[in-house]
Amino acid sequence: MPPGWLAPLPDDPDARDGTAYSSLNYDWYASELRDMQSVGMDLIFPVSWGEHPHFWFRQETLQLLVQANAVLERPIPIGMFLDTTAQQAMYSDFNGDGYRFGPQIGQLPLSDERSGYFFYDRHIKGFFEQIPRAMWATVDGRPIIVSYTALCCDNLELSGALWGAVADAFARDFGVRPFLIIEDTWFSDAARNPPAGRRSIEAVADARYSWGTALNGASTHTLNDFTVSSVGPGFDNSRINAIVDPRVRQRDDGAFLRQSLASVPATADLLFIETWNEWPESTGVARAAHTNTAGQPLPEDFYLQIIREWHPK
Repeated sequence: MPPGWLAPLPDDPDARDGTAYSSLNYDWYASELRDMQSVGMDLIFPVSWGEHPHFWFRQETLQLLVQANAVLERPIPIGMFLDTTAQQAMYSDFNGDGYRFGPQIGQLPLSDERSGYFFYDRHIKGFFEQIPRAMWATVDGRPIIVSYTALCCDNLELSGALWGAVADAFARDFGVRPFLIIEDTWFSDAARNPPAGRRSIEAVADARYSWGTALNGASTHTLNDFTVSSVGPGFDNSRINAIVDPRVRQRDDGAFLRQSLASVPATADLLFIETWNEWPESTGVARAAHTNTAGQPLPEDFYLQIIREWHPK
């Protein structure tokens, strides 16, 4: 567990929810940003669920990230990681079945004309309204949106139509088209060969990447001469009681992350470090009470140091 998870740190000036490790704690953001900058991470893609029922995850919490970022000598540009489980949950809630997502919950049909509303109006637009333009992470001046998987949705032959409509709406409201980095599962055969008159996903997406590299290993995709690589430190959800078929990728004391980083081509335009702070799934690279395979403690910045050592190469 990271310091401050179970109880506030000594002299923590802002422990409103009883812990230091919180989206409601300015000092947590400040610490994470300093660490990211120290190892050479150039961009931030905070996960976003839109207007989530729980206050910890709502768009307004981005203001603390913005405030902490603004005091840095060189603020880190911020892009959007759009967790598409939110769209499935929004659609379920809209239909009166509660805010729920997962394989047992009905998917959002892209054939429903309201699907763009759940992606753009309820989610993407609000995110970028919270982030000052000067802090937007961009490619050639175009703000970056990274999507999660297509497991949320049905009728993937309309993937290109959906993301094209999102880009059109964004351009209408913000005066610039977003740079869309779309996850690999959106590129189904049906999405690449849509009905006549519909845009294909390959015609709409600016770049492509694969989610799941913390579990499955490094991945690289090139689309439109833009190469995206992704790596992660390992994965382990076996300690979550509700998981009936756990998946595990051992960290091997950092060897898995080192091997993944070593496979990144020198021609990559963008590298994602796939990590999120749901600690029971064990993808963290942030400061924490890490242990080795023998259960002995490692330095709290052990995985940050691996990234730091790789970065200049």
